[in-house]
Amino acid sequence: MGKTIVEIKELINKAHATRDEATGIYRAWRQKYDQEAGKIRSSRELTQEGQDKLIAALNKRKEIEVMKLAESQVSLYRKYLDDAYKAADKIAYAPLPKVDEEKAARWEKSFGELKTQVMLSDPKKALQMISDFVTNTDEQALVDRVRHEFSSLIAPVI
Repeated sequence: MGKTIVEIKELINKAHATRDEATGIYRAWRQKYDQEAGKIRSSRELTQEGQDKLIAALNKRKEIEVMKLAESQVSLYRKYLDDAYKAADKIAYAPLPKVDEEKAARWEKSFGELKTQVMLSDPKKALQMISDFVTNTDEQALVDRVRHEFSSLIAPVI
């Protein structure tokens, strides 16, 4: 079964949290790096040249580490957003549920009456009637029908 809108929002929130936490993760990584570099610099057993070589090796090792860390954060962020996008796409393009035939017939009659009222009304009132009609229509398939016929419905108003 597909994800609900609430689950999609949770995925988006997780993506934002991942993005926002990246600074803290980097700060912790940097603090650890500074401690290691500090130990090397404060070592009395090493010459300046020895310290420089160890710092260079540390930099090379930590550069790879920080790049992998950044890559994993970006990857996780994108995964959350991709999952949310795919789930939202499934919801947006899912087939509309069938409407009860009796309800559809009543709606069709009301829709026909609306078309007539729109033709006979001034533009401002006609727009309000269309808006109210769509707001009061609770079936997605019927609202979609209004969308398909919108250009002919709105023509008398324009």
